[in-house]
Amino acid sequence: MPVARVVGSNGLVYAVDIEQRMLDMVRAKGAALNIVTVLSGGGAVPLPDQIADHALCAFLLHDPDDCPGRVRMAEDIGRLVRPRGIVLVIEWVPEEGNDRRRRLAPEETEAILREAVFEFDAASPLGEKQYVIVARRPAG
Repeated sequence: MPVARVVGSNGLVYAVDIEQRMLDMVRAKGAALNIVTVLSGGGAVPLPDQIADHALCAFLLHDPDDCPGRVRMAEDIGRLVRPRGIVLVIEWVPEEGNDRRRRLAPEETEAILREAVFEFDAASPLGEKQYVIVARRPAG
C-alpha cells in the first residue's frame, strides 16, 4: 500500500505473490489504489518483460533452496524492470543462534545480484534486523 500511495494515481503497482490469500488481502486493503494483483506459480513472474521502472523484492530472495534458484529469481525480477530500473532488495540479517536456515548475509545477496548481472550499492542497514541493497538493471 505505501508504494501505491507514492506512485499515486498516475502510476500502477503490480503486487505479485504465490498465495491467493495474500493477494486477496492486498486487493481488499488497496481497493482505492492502482494495484494489480498477480498470482505467480513460484517460477517466472507472469508479466511481460520491462513492464516496470522499479521493483521491490522484500524478504523474498532467500526463498529458493539454493543459490542457482536465487539467481534465477533475481534474473526474473531484472527481466521485469526497464534498463537502468531500480530494484530494492530487502532481506533479514542472519542472527547467531537463529535456526532460520534461509537468512542471507549481505555478502551472499550481493553475490546473487552480481551473478544475475545487476549493478548495486553495498548493503545498508534497515533497522537492526534487516538490510537493503539498491540494485540497478544495466543499460545494455
